[in-house]
Amino acid sequence: SEAHSLRLFLSYGRMSYQQPGLALLNNPETLAQNADYARADSTTQLLSFGVEDTFSLGSAVTLSWGLEADRLRSGQDRMFFSPNASLDYSPTESTHLRFGLASQCPTLGNTINLPDGQRVSLASPVLLSRVNNRLRAGTARYYFGSVTQSLDPDTTVELAYFDNRYTGEVFPVLAIMELQNHSDVWDLPGPVGGSRGYRATIRRSLVDRITGQLSVIRAQAPGLLDAELFADSSPSGLTPYLERRVFHSIVTQVDAKIPATRTRITALFKVVPGRDPLVTLDPLADVYETGNEGISLFIRQIIPLPSGFLSFLGLEFLTPESIEALLDIRNLLDGDLGMIQTADGTVALVQNPRSLRGGLSVRF
Repeated sequence: SEAHSLRLFLSYGRMSYQQPGLALLNNPETLAQNADYARADSTTQLLSFGVEDTFSLGSAVTLSWGLEADRLRSGQDRMFFSPNASLDYSPTESTHLRFGLASQCPTLGNTINLPDGQRVSLASPVLLSRVNNRLRAGTARYYFGSVTQSLDPDTTVELAYFDNRYTGEVFPVLAIMELQNHSDVWDLPGPVGGSRGYRATIRRSLVDRITGQLSVIRAQAPGLLDAELFADSSPSGLTPYLERRVFHSIVTQVDAKIPATRTRITALFKVVPGRDPLVTLDPLADVYETGNEGISLFIRQIIPLPSGFLSFLGLEFLTPESIEALLDIRNLLDGDLGMIQTADGTVALVQNPRSLRGGLSVRF
């Protein structure tokens, strides 16, 4: 009905990682003695089932709840349960309150937009990583509350609280030894694996088709104590220097639309004064998944194609604006690497390395 909606979904995914080279088959007697071949993981499979129930209690209150069950198969079967719940309340036309629990951050990755404007995420709440031939899995819980107030048609302010907690083997930090060409995985201890804090945001339409956003964040997250030299570069040697600290962050975002060329540009600038935290301070607000610091650019360009050309290719079902080119530049200056000095050399705790991504999006 108009006041009640029930959604069910079922999904299945497979992930295959790079296996050792087939050159080993030229000498089958060495297969059993080859450690890399023996450690190679098989294909990982993920079967998911979920339910979401939404109630509208009048025009001011909306209540949603849901649960997703994920079965991970990779050598052994593991089950993960991910709850979700939210309460939206609008006491006036200009005021909006939202509280809830989520098991997955809303991001632009792995999402599609339905014709009615609703965004649907195709990602799983099970977090996976594979480093040094070891598959790690876990889940997260995000608790949040926010108050949004419209000051005028062009300006809104938001005050929010967030608490992010991680369970299982999730959130490893890749420690790269620069001098010894050695890499290892450092698992953050469970009690300090998340972050919690407050965010104040102001959004305003600057000029025609250009909007700006400024956020100030104060949060607690795991960080490394200041030390001139770490005695040991192993994970156990770094753990004593880990503690929960208070960090402050400033985030600016500018969105621009150019109607003449049908181009959309988003520019992000993030800074955290002092030593960098080891986890993203506020993943709930990081829909672009850019980490704590750096300059990032996101460009979307519609590629117009004549209708006659589409018909010639047998693609009549596409519209002239169905194809869009994408270009993502994240952490342009390659910062936020967490450089520390140890007795064995320099270690980079990589969280958000510089990356360049591009492609074509086809809507039909």
